Amino acid sequence: MEDFPFSLNNMNEKHYHAILYTLLTSFGANVIANRETALGKADLVLYMPKSIYVIELKYEQSVESAKKQIRRRRYAAAYLDSGKKIVKLAIKFSEKERNIVEYEKADEKL
Repeated sequence: MEDFPFSLNNMNEKHYHAILYTLLTSFGANVIANRETALGKADLVLYMPKSIYVIELKYEQSVESAKKQIRRRRYAAAYLDSGKKIVKLAIKFSEKERNIVEYEKADEKL
């Protein structure tokens, strides 16, 4: 994947959030942005036939902080009875690199 164009200004988490959401929906994915829970909002929830991806994005913050947020705010709890595999994914974007620089699956705990 190539870097995002240099001409795009005002980069922040919302910018990358919108781009990722747009890409996923343009491919026909069933994705919800800012999925509200009792304790906050998951950035993206991607529904696939056999799994559900709970995705937290960070801009110039650690992947670890995204994983902790998913766990602390229990973003995956709503899907425990879905019968699908739940994948919690933390993604970090970098101002300098203008791209995804790190991603990790969060642990299997809530």
